[in-house]
Amino acid sequence: MRAQWGWATPEPSEWRASLPIERRGIESQGRSFVASKQNCRQCGQSNTADARFCNSCGGTLAAPVPFDGLLPAGTILRKTYVIEDVIGEGGMGVVYKAHHHKLGSTFAIKVLDSKLARISTLRDRFLEEARIQATIQHPNIVRVLDILDEDGVFGMVMQYIEGRTLDAYIHDECGQLTFPEARAITTVLLEAIDHAHQSGVIHRDLKPSNVLLTTGHNPSAIGTSLKVLDFGIAKILDANNGRTITGAKMGTPRYMAPEQVRNARDVDARADVYAIGLTLYEMVCGRSPYEELRDFDLLQAQIDTAPPPPSKYREDIPAELEAVILKSLEKDPDDRYSNAKEFMRALDGLEVLPDTVPPKPEKQREAKPSKHRKLEKPGADAPPKAGEKKPRSPKRELSPAAEEPDENWELGDTNAALRAKESTESESRGRSWVAIVVVLAILGLGGLAYRSFGPPGQKDRKTQQPLTEEQVKGKPHNTDSNVMGLTNSVRVETLKTDVGRMSLVAAGTYWVGSLPDDPLAGSSEAPASAVELKGFFVDQTEVSVFYYAQCADQGSCPPLPDLETSVKTHPNTPVTGVGFGSAEAFCSWAGKRLPSEEEWDAAARAGRASLYPTMDEPTCAIVNFGTSSGGDCVGANPLNAEGVYGRELGKNPLHLRHMAGNVWEWTRTQGPDAQERIVKGGSWKSRKVNLRVSARRVMRANTGDDDVGFRCVKDRP
Repeated sequence: MRAQWGWATPEPSEWRASLPIERRGIESQGRSFVASKQNCRQCGQSNTADARFCNSCGGTLAAPVPFDGLLPAGTILRKTYVIEDVIGEGGMGVVYKAHHHKLGSTFAIKVLDSKLARISTLRDRFLEEARIQATIQHPNIVRVLDILDEDGVFGMVMQYIEGRTLDAYIHDECGQLTFPEARAITTVLLEAIDHAHQSGVIHRDLKPSNVLLTTGHNPSAIGTSLKVLDFGIAKILDANNGRTITGAKMGTPRYMAPEQVRNARDVDARADVYAIGLTLYEMVCGRSPYEELRDFDLLQAQIDTAPPPPSKYREDIPAELEAVILKSLEKDPDDRYSNAKEFMRALDGLEVLPDTVPPKPEKQREAKPSKHRKLEKPGADAPPKAGEKKPRSPKRELSPAAEEPDENWELGDTNAALRAKESTESESRGRSWVAIVVVLAILGLGGLAYRSFGPPGQKDRKTQQPLTEEQVKGKPHNTDSNVMGLTNSVRVETLKTDVGRMSLVAAGTYWVGSLPDDPLAGSSEAPASAVELKGFFVDQTEVSVFYYAQCADQGSCPPLPDLETSVKTHPNTPVTGVGFGSAEAFCSWAGKRLPSEEEWDAAARAGRASLYPTMDEPTCAIVNFGTSSGGDCVGANPLNAEGVYGRELGKNPLHLRHMAGNVWEWTRTQGPDAQERIVKGGSWKSRKVNLRVSARRVMRANTGDDDVGFRCVKDRP
């Protein structure tokens, strides 16, 4: 068995011969994809979509579709394409591996997220992307072969290509590429993009993760092994076409040209030249020029900070190659190569490049699998206060010029007092600030820009903390809010299992228990302490009725009353009414275990000094709580636990749902009595005070309750 986003998936050979006659995807009330009907694999009898057992012969039917909009293996789209597995997630949907049920050919199908499909502008934009990419036919560009637009499913059928991204090739395997290989990859990439430009399309989101190197990639045969992916924000080069569909992402900050930051509508082919220049820089140096910067600082650097010369990170780079790279990264588009062909000619004109293989450098990317802040050990310093933002020291200076404060645009009231800028310069920078805030807002980062910085000359309304000496000197300002405060600021390392997806909690030192300045801390709560934890994975959701029923069917978990009915009516709600022993039995059956209270706290805080697991203050909109008499959310939240895939905005930085509210969760930590265990997280009945990370409840291990469930953890190998 394989795992497909939390759903047990048979190997294709196991189920292809016994697929239901028809299992079509439709949208159900805008929430998810469900099957209109399903046929029994044993007797062929038609059954309703939510049935788990055949009404005719009693045989087990296919798994119900989860309420998070993912299509399970066996789903047939347009009576043609059979879903096999999930390949990955994009900004607007999920990419599946599928096969043509008559021809047997394999395809990749990008399906628009079911929630986004309800928004007509995004739906139109998605279909426009498919039509744009379908017009481009080049051996180094992934082709769109078909468009799906029926029964609420919007998708594009593309070539399926086995391989790895250039990003993975650089950072997981090579570190730094040899100069000839970097030039060869760049040349092929430029040829492909030039073809797109000649077809009237610019990409606008070129980056190493959108370049695929096919399986068996050979540097000497790069012309046949490179494919450009994802024209998701492409723009038609038509003077009469003023349309630029907004409401979704408008580029990736680390690879955005200055003019794209200022005004995404005002870009031409030179924006792609800039992005390819950054990609070449990264191949040669093993890092991007603005590696240490994030969000607001990063976008500002794209506008006005010259990149450090590649020779700073790669001493053996030929001067001619360095000059080509830096010209492609000029801030003024008029000073760059005017098009991809001119960039290619510059690379072709270089002398024979040395084929040296540098030693692979240590990984320096902050965006690799999540690195949580390691808190100081006891005695070294006091525990952080709730909500405290501790500035991070940069890994290295951006460039020698960064030591000159007058050369960098600084933000905040303190800097305004330190520098009296001329009015024209202030006005120009004010416009830059507005442009950056717009970009951050569209990318979902606008709150960060406002909270952490504020406009030039205006106080930060929330923090109002004086700048550190490093900030005054012009070094990057990276706080925990930059790194851990937003889910799309962190790349979370995940693990797919047959019974759910998991997120990694990295090995390190974590503060657990009550925070020292928490006025709500009770005497029964664990005191603040720093614990050293080994790395472990934690379930992203509470264990559902559906998964527990599988364990019970196999005789590995104790049966529960009405379990068979619950599976049919609400399979994705958390299983409740289970005692500690039943929860422990399930985790053992799944190859996992229950967490300790310390592990639960570490996973909930995700490296932050926070009172609550959520990234924002808990409200009735993002957390299922407060429905008991006199509670904060009576009438606003349901009088029961809800589906484990709900409350997207209530996730913590590790993508863990319902760490606050919904149901209390068992831990293996013993209570005052040997027959007692600690439960954590609060429930749909709880008041807000019990949503705090340190809040705990003691329960008899052999009892269950309708608001107590669990999630499992798994030791990192």
